Amino acid sequence: MIPTALSRAIALLLILASACAYARPKPESEPDLVDAHKADIPTFTQLVMKSTTALIEQVSVPARTRGKYLVAFVGIENESREPLREAAAALPDKIREQLFKSGVFDMITMRLIEAARHEASLSRSEDLFIPSKRRKFVDVLESEGSTPDYLIWGKFTSMTSEGSEGLIYDKKQTRYRLSLEMVDLHNGLVAASSAAEVDKLYFE
Repeated sequence: MIPTALSRAIALLLILASACAYARPKPESEPDLVDAHKADIPTFTQLVMKSTTALIEQVSVPARTRGKYLVAFVGIENESREPLREAAAALPDKIREQLFKSGVFDMITMRLIEAARHEASLSRSEDLFIPSKRRKFVDVLESEGSTPDYLIWGKFTSMTSEGSEGLIYDKKQTRYRLSLEMVDLHNGLVAASSAAEVDKLYFE
């Protein structure tokens, strides 16, 4: 009887242990999860949609007469205190997707952009304001038959305030900001810019 009881107990423990972690598909009707410690899918989604919509609205009217803008999206600078982790790749992809779907922009492929950045030794987007590096960057694109009219890049920043929620929780408010700039490649002037902000409260 003892071995049988022990076997049943072990089997029950295994069942309980296996029930502690599981996964399932998320229906579209179900809201995205909110991360208790950092920027998350809802935060990034709002920032991308708001910032790209605002930029598109600024340039859509001129585009009707001049035609589509040929642009190179050169990436996102993270100047917040949070590492972007997997969002470092997902955010640029989502921004490029929204800009392309607008019908206002023709986008140079990111593979060519990355190759040109590497050849021009660009470690940060701001390096494109150094004439020699900008010229080398453009030369690589021109050699492939793609010379953009404008460059677009983004900057991710954050600000934080701390307080308290009664006697139980410490409360923290973080304001996340995603800004986009569209710069004339030939003269370095800003042709359009936009920004979006999302506030998030944390309770600890």
